[in-house]
This record gives sequence, C-alpha cells and structure tokens, in this order.
Amino acid sequence: MLKSFLVLDLPMDASDQEIRKKYLELVKTFTPEKFPVQFQKVTAAYESVKNQRSRVKSRLFAALKDADFENTLKELAGSVKFNKKKCGLKELLNAASGK
Repeated sequence: MLKSFLVLDLPMDASDQEIRKKYLELVKTFTPEKFPVQFQKVTAAYESVKNQRSRVKSRLFAALKDADFENTLKELAGSVKFNKKKCGLKELLNAASGK
C-alpha cells in the first residue's frame, strides 16, 4: 500500500478527496495514449487506495501479494521520482565548501 501512495505522491494519511484529486491530476498528465505504462500504474495505485474499504483490503492482503520482497523493493524504488536540478558554479562551490 505504501507503493500506491508513493506512485500517487501522497502522504499515507491523505483523505479520499485528496486521493481522488491527485489521481485526476495524474490521469490528465499521463494519458493512456501517450504514457500507457504510467497510466496503468497510476490507475492501479488509485484502485488500491481510493476509499477506506480499499485501503483496509490492501493492508489485509498485502502480505500475501508481496511475498517476493526483492521485487517489491525494486518496484518501490522505481516509483520514487527524482528531480534533476541543473546547478551553476555558485551551487558547486557552496557544495564543495560544505555550505
């Protein structure tokens, strides 16, 4: 279930309304025509956490579904988004000096 919240980029205590709002934003961004894999991941994540009943079901059956911990960890690592930032000389010098 943590994976679903990571895919949706939401905190674990997000409300049903927040989850739905974020899902709709992501579906607009990752359309099925242009990004079919991302669309499927977002939709699957939403389905597993869309309401309280789904979240309870996911918690109860997660142990059975995620018995292969190595693959689960790889999927979790793949769902984290990294923001690359171009840095200039000033940032490099500050990083080198420990600021």
